Amino acid sequence: MIVSLELKRLTQLIFPPRCIFCGELLGYDHKTDISVCGSCMGKIGFYREAEMLPYAQYSMLNTDANTGENSGTAFAGCDRYICVCRYSGIIKASLIRYKFHGRAQYYRTYAALMQKKLVEFYSILSSTDMLVSVPLHQKRMKKRGYNQAYLISEQLSRLTGIPERSHIIKRETHSDNQSHISGNIRHRNIKGAFSVCSHDGVPGKRILLIDDIITTGSTINECAAVLKKAGASDVTGFALASGRRRYKTQLIKNTVD
Repeated sequence: MIVSLELKRLTQLIFPPRCIFCGELLGYDHKTDISVCGSCMGKIGFYREAEMLPYAQYSMLNTDANTGENSGTAFAGCDRYICVCRYSGIIKASLIRYKFHGRAQYYRTYAALMQKKLVEFYSILSSTDMLVSVPLHQKRMKKRGYNQAYLISEQLSRLTGIPERSHIIKRETHSDNQSHISGNIRHRNIKGAFSVCSHDGVPGKRILLIDDIITTGSTINECAAVLKKAGASDVTGFALASGRRRYKTQLIKNTVD
């Protein structure tokens, strides 16, 4: 531990941390993994607890975020959702750089922001058995060079001590980038895209399912449904940001057992 702290200090002397949003130097004595300056921190659209989906736990319907149209069928996926902030402004710009322009190092800040939010939901934090990230198809992985959700999940495991078990699920089918597709089409594209490749340790477990962004919810809910089918007792979807503008919701329950 002492060696790692000294190495971290030495690294900061050589490569002083910068704000991931504006690039401002944060100083050699910066002691947190959240590489964000005070000015940019004030620009992040954090969700207040009253706006959060968990603890007033919802089941999303298959609703397009822009038009409000839905298929009338509920997903049998996540039991609840936690999102740290809105997918807008500096968060949106940084996530685009993170996913599409090789800024993989941002995962440390994202995971630290998520860990800080998770502490507010101690009943979930204390009861979670494993972390699982939403998987990428091998073709997308080869093109991007890393799975952005897995990097966050791995770092979040280090911060929380919760075991990281992303190896248990894989993506079977490859599809075009879903970011510009409407909700109903996303849901059809993603159906059957995932499979659990190791059922060992899944039955009866509470899982925190990690992704960087929740938009329509199609991808994370399909992953959750597959994990539930493999025997998981409870799945919480957890993302840095949410791009959803409208929700057609159905109240399920108010507490986590």
